[in-house]
Amino acid sequence: MKESGCAVCGELKPDNELQRLSSIHNHLKILDVPGMTRSERLKDTDPIRDLGGPVLAEGCKKVCRGCRLDLRNNHIPRFALANNLWLGEVPDVLKNLRYVERILIQRIRHNACFIRAGGYKKMIAHAICFPVNTPKLY
Repeated sequence: MKESGCAVCGELKPDNELQRLSSIHNHLKILDVPGMTRSERLKDTDPIRDLGGPVLAEGCKKVCRGCRLDLRNNHIPRFALANNLWLGEVPDVLKNLRYVERILIQRIRHNACFIRAGGYKKMIAHAICFPVNTPKLY
């Protein structure tokens, strides 16, 4: 079974659940959220610029059924990238970081507690996130 990404929510879905993005091109205006996307800045002096247009996953040309239904009803889908979930493309310098390097640049540290209940894993605690005070790292 072949999978592709949904351009609206970015989730991997089976191809039989996806349709071409061009089938809803008239409904994409609702995903055009100003201030949501930014172009990459290589220096501090580079200006902050929006990318413009609807907030879509780059390289994805299809949309899933759930997102398509919400867009046809003029609603932003719950897990749409335009719903403050857009991260953008990962810069090349961050793609091949080692584990320790990832820990050094992370903004939060998260923990979750799991136990084995029968043959399945079960979550018994809330996910807890702590801010990382990066200026104090020596």
